[in-house]
Amino acid sequence: RGYNLIVKVGDTRVVLERTRTDGSKLKISEAVVGDASGSILLTCRNDQIDTVSKGSTIVLRNCKVEMFKNHMRLAVDKWGLIEPSKTPLNEEINTKENL
Repeated sequence: RGYNLIVKVGDTRVVLERTRTDGSKLKISEAVVGDASGSILLTCRNDQIDTVSKGSTIVLRNCKVEMFKNHMRLAVDKWGLIEPSKTPLNEEINTKENL
């Protein structure tokens, strides 16, 4: 918990999109994020998805590592923040070191 990272976004995909019983919408997507040292999956929910687009550089504030089916994933909950970075990462994502 409490990690602050600057990462580049690779591939993204929508995992779940449905309407809850109260009428609100739930949308969950996954994105491969990382830098030259490695990569990891980031789980995004609802409003966070708009910030995470392929090729962009983002800042993850107060993110945490979660275990899902024995694999690590990054997540940003209500206490964290995903925002665009002011300085882009010019390096490619190292997908060979995928956590």
